[in-house]
Amino acid sequence: MRQITVALCGIVALLVGCGLAPDPATMVVTNDGFDREGFSIGGVNSAKEAVINGTNSPTLFTISENKQNAIGALREYGQEFCTGTLIAPQVVVSAAHCVGAAVTHLDFAIGPDSASPSAVIPIKKVLANPNYNNSSYNITARADVAVYILKNPATQYFSAIEPIPFNDSALSDLRGKQVQNVGYGVTSPYSSSNTRRYWTAETVAEVSSYDFTTYFEQNNSGTCNGDSGGPSLYQVDGELRVVATVSWGDSQCQDEGHYALASYNAAWISQQIENELGSSGATADTGAGDTSSDSAEADPDPCQGITYLGVCHGAVAVWCQDGQLAQRDCAADGQTCGYTGNQYGYYCMAATSDASTDSDPCQGYSYAGTCEGAVAVWCEDGQIKRRDCAGDDLDCGWIESEGYYYCR
Repeated sequence: MRQITVALCGIVALLVGCGLAPDPATMVVTNDGFDREGFSIGGVNSAKEAVINGTNSPTLFTISENKQNAIGALREYGQEFCTGTLIAPQVVVSAAHCVGAAVTHLDFAIGPDSASPSAVIPIKKVLANPNYNNSSYNITARADVAVYILKNPATQYFSAIEPIPFNDSALSDLRGKQVQNVGYGVTSPYSSSNTRRYWTAETVAEVSSYDFTTYFEQNNSGTCNGDSGGPSLYQVDGELRVVATVSWGDSQCQDEGHYALASYNAAWISQQIENELGSSGATADTGAGDTSSDSAEADPDPCQGITYLGVCHGAVAVWCQDGQLAQRDCAADGQTCGYTGNQYGYYCMAATSDASTDSDPCQGYSYAGTCEGAVAVWCEDGQIKRRDCAGDDLDCGWIESEGYYYCR
């Protein structure tokens, strides 16, 4: 249960949403022939599994919670499809074969469970390495890397997060060494979905100039669907680094896994960061401490926690589009507001339609919640909760230390 908190609101922009319908003009497509939620082999896109026999916590290295938070789920319309790692305050790295959706529908969810994230960060731009071969008939991990530029530095959304550096130097032979792999996805061949983050320690069996290979039989564990783009972690000169990213594997994810080496892609990644964020983008918290008048006057969260999936305020559908709240009075057209599915979320539908909210009893509200005037509204224990802050002579606003909207 939430407690009344009085705090100053930091520069935070949580859950800044996007448009409702895909716009072909904004599509970034590089994954022809690939299943965006997993690996592909021999031109066959079949059901895959992710982190088979994984664990809830890292087992190979001691990794602080702040660094664990750097590993999050890439989501489209709130549904995770790949894994990514925050390597700089405003930069997430993943796999090129994961790219293929309108950027306005993507976000980066932080936390051990992407269905109940600690924070959700909107994505501003996606860049896939153009040297990646996206033909499903010539599968390779070569250049299978992509950069996701966040709308703002991650610390503005979740202060307890620490990027994990991307390894930019050639390593001594990794053969026989163990790496810590991690990602989101289903956990067995018989499961169709999973939203939690799982870890596995695997032994490197083979190494090329651009990738390394692991074998399931060596480890009795491995990565697969939903783990694509996730990090392979290793200690380099005493520092935890992303030494590779999950690329592809066999159709059952119980034989071999291939990982794109970070060092092979480091120059391209560094160039993209510099092009988009300047030379300081790889290390500095760009935007934090910005005292320009534009930054000071900007609304840190113009949509106040409401996402592109929207919510229903009675018969009025409200959603976030292009960083602004939009709404439609469904009753004016003889309709009602209800859940229409993952693509459009909460929107107008025929009054005679089944507007049941059984699939989401909180009707679009998350635990992070929102402010409706001076009233804090959020989802807790599967129920919509409200508190009128004005009754306690308080305002409703973002509580950075807690990660939600409430009285302050």
